[in-house]
Amino acid sequence: MRRHRRTLVALCTAAFVLVAAAVYAAGRYEPRLRFRVLRTPHFTIYYHQGEALLAARLAVVAEDVRDDLASRTGLDAPSHAHVVLVDQSDVSNGWSTPVPYNVIEIAAIAPPPSSFIGYHEDWLRMVFAHEYAHLVHLDRVGGVMKGVRWVLGRNPATFPNLFVPQWQVEGFATWAESAVTGRGRVNAADVAAVVALKTAGEGMPIDRAGGGLVAWPSGHTPYFFGGLFDDALAGRTSARQLGDLAARPRGGCHFSVAARCPGCSGPAQVTLGRSLCRSAGTATSRAERAVTRLTHEGFMVSGPRLLRPAGRPAGEPVEVYYSAQSPHRFPDIRRVTLRGGASRHVVSRYGGNAVSGDGRWVFFDQLEYDGIDAMLADIYAHDLISGRTHRLTRGQRLTDPDVDSDGRRIVAVRARDGSTRVVVSRVDRAADGSPVLAPDAERAVIGTAGCDYASPRWSPDATRIAAVRRCLGSLPAIIEFDVLDGAEREVAAGSARNITPTWTPDGRAILFASDRQDRRFKLYAALSGASAALAAPPLLLLDAPGGVTWPDVSPDGRWCSSRARPPMGTTSSRLPFPSFAM
Repeated sequence: MRRHRRTLVALCTAAFVLVAAAVYAAGRYEPRLRFRVLRTPHFTIYYHQGEALLAARLAVVAEDVRDDLASRTGLDAPSHAHVVLVDQSDVSNGWSTPVPYNVIEIAAIAPPPSSFIGYHEDWLRMVFAHEYAHLVHLDRVGGVMKGVRWVLGRNPATFPNLFVPQWQVEGFATWAESAVTGRGRVNAADVAAVVALKTAGEGMPIDRAGGGLVAWPSGHTPYFFGGLFDDALAGRTSARQLGDLAARPRGGCHFSVAARCPGCSGPAQVTLGRSLCRSAGTATSRAERAVTRLTHEGFMVSGPRLLRPAGRPAGEPVEVYYSAQSPHRFPDIRRVTLRGGASRHVVSRYGGNAVSGDGRWVFFDQLEYDGIDAMLADIYAHDLISGRTHRLTRGQRLTDPDVDSDGRRIVAVRARDGSTRVVVSRVDRAADGSPVLAPDAERAVIGTAGCDYASPRWSPDATRIAAVRRCLGSLPAIIEFDVLDGAEREVAAGSARNITPTWTPDGRAILFASDRQDRRFKLYAALSGASAALAAPPLLLLDAPGGVTWPDVSPDGRWCSSRARPPMGTTSSRLPFPSFAM
């Protein structure tokens, strides 16, 4: 009887494990997605409806990147890999694994240009180069470990490079994304600012980037510092020697791997500092003005917005509302006065950067789980009087909301079929005064083929919208378009990374951040509308140590809030906007 009971328990356990695994595998992708297969000489690409053009382009990109990495590093590329291209989440990312076989998954939606991974001209090429570099690196095996793999198969224990420090794993892939594309995080101005500040003075030993770092810049550390470390090594010697370093553990034992400097006889004792990292610089130009630091989060803030709460007279100062992340609390929206002081919690928020408001309501987007794996963005509104939060959309995949001056329309970015477009929705009011989006009044405003959009902002008179446009093969440009006829005009060409536009109070000019000079973000202003007939180049408006992004201007034109100097803090600057001229 006991024998039969043990057998029954074993069978039930095995059945449970198999069913659970099948349920997870089936639940990883939405049931509505119908996958098809596209094969190339070295890849099998899985894609679903709405992605045929992306998959066809990815097939070309994959073979190009494979040949490129092999020729640069001298490493043998895997003979075959499976690639899943999926558009079911608003988190721009990718992942890869060599166990039990080489698999890459890529999110089809590109990140906004303002993000750390936003410096690219082709999202598919950059993310594929990063993830495929992982396979090239992690699948290395030789010597005694080759025999062990022959016996045990593709068991995690037979992949020596899975056990090297995280900065080596992510650093090699981050270097690869930049080497293949010419862009990427190694060449990004905001990443350079982070590394320059973190390595100032005594520098930072590379072993601090080994993973698990809680302090700022936290999870970005292995990517930023590992990528710049590898880029410096490749620059001192060659990419082939970097490839040799990546291949070195293939026949060794676990936990005995150490990076070695060319010409060194022992493990490298190298500190990331000025000798290895290109500094973002601290000198400022004549455009620098008095900058007052308002926040002291010591971690990450973004999307500051100057708002005047309802009920306050026009003469009263506005407050700065911004998104904040910290290892000590849940991400949230906070507010601080222009005099600085302690910030106050407004509402919890996960994901998203933009903040907008009509005086009583603060509008923002955030991510929420949809099923097991997908995370979708929707718009929420928080009542500053009652403290209530309303969810305005569900499953609409809307980000970067901005409400017009009358509080009657919201402009936002919608992700769909591997691209992003700008949409405008009418805002109605429920019986209790809470905002409600009217889906029947929604219409696409911008939709140039082959381009993505981000950071839309209403003009003060609500007749035009400024936004960032990034087309395939070019860097992001600042554009404006007429709401009535959709006519689109370029304000700042995509010759640099132009991000986060806003308007001056009179609507004559658009402010934005750009890295067009000396690899540091500064604030510029370009004429808008009829004034743009002068065709004057953008005017440098504000320079600050470490760079500055996310500008916003107070209604009286006297103050500008922005994000400046990592660790990312909110600052205010007093600028002569009323007399602005070009």
